[in-house]
Amino acid sequence: MEDTGQRTKQEHHLSKRPTLSWNSRRGRFLRFFLRKFRDVAATLLLMSLLVFLVFYIIPGDPITMMLGTDARPEKRAALEEELQLHQPPLLRYWHSVEGLWNHRHPSLSLRFQKPVAELIASRLGVTMTLAILAFLIVLILCFPLAILASRKAGGRLDRILSMGTHFFMAIPGFFLGILLILLFAFLLKLVRPGYFVPLRQGFWPYLGSLFLPALAVALPKLSQAVQFLRSSLIESKNEDYVRTARSKGASEARVLFHHRLRNSLLPLVTTLGLILAELMTGSLVVEQVFVLPGIGRLLFTAIEARDLPLAQGIILTIAFIVVMINLLCDLISRLIDPRLDSAAATGGREEAGDV
Repeated sequence: MEDTGQRTKQEHHLSKRPTLSWNSRRGRFLRFFLRKFRDVAATLLLMSLLVFLVFYIIPGDPITMMLGTDARPEKRAALEEELQLHQPPLLRYWHSVEGLWNHRHPSLSLRFQKPVAELIASRLGVTMTLAILAFLIVLILCFPLAILASRKAGGRLDRILSMGTHFFMAIPGFFLGILLILLFAFLLKLVRPGYFVPLRQGFWPYLGSLFLPALAVALPKLSQAVQFLRSSLIESKNEDYVRTARSKGASEARVLFHHRLRNSLLPLVTTLGLILAELMTGSLVVEQVFVLPGIGRLLFTAIEARDLPLAQGIILTIAFIVVMINLLCDLISRLIDPRLDSAAATGGREEAGDV
């Protein structure tokens, strides 16, 4: 009788839960998008202010970098007026930000005297290709390596893979790039140092010239993803839903791919999103090692020349890509786990197990 009464209470509690109609889901997604785009705008505004303040405070003068220390005062004044460096700081900040999307009055690079958007567009393709290629390496290899390591925790294969992942996680990407150059260029003589093929000379040669830099960027992040997925798979071995699936006669392959991997996807998506954002920023340093004509080398040039408009445009572009990656990960997480929608509808008052 007590069990019957408890089930009746649970059914009554379930019947009182709000049903999510299409209009309510659409309104909730609209609020979600507005909240996320508000965060994107606030992040980009804060980033642009920080970049401007840093360049305004740090010592160094772009006029001196361009004309030298022996330039005459009248020549310095003429160049300052030409580059609009004589304007008040707030006005300079507004022109540098507004000129990024204003095609009629674009923001010009102090170093190259070209529109900032044009310079970024000419270099962004190499950096994006490098980051995407590194992410594909991580995505393709992390699942089989994590599954092999988790099959027998503490076994010989698991120990070897764990040693390898810890080794690559401890090495910075730029130093790993130097080691790969020494191995493949000088010892094995498979590639030339500074080897790069532009896209106009062929797609596959272009990808081939970026494979070694992508490997240098990807290996530390691959180790991080493998360790995370391995731990998640090992922890799920003795979960109740796994034992239930086995008791119903499900094969080990079905238990692994249909149950254990599926329940590990939600935290893994968040981890892979963070890894993709880190690959975008990590590739900037590796570009210097492999002498790639990407956005990383352009950023270092802008910092050396105290080129505020160019540096600000590059950093805002990278920040925009990173926050959009985070937004995409949030959307994918909601598609994988509908309980996030239900929790949002109830204000997060319900536990995940009750949804």
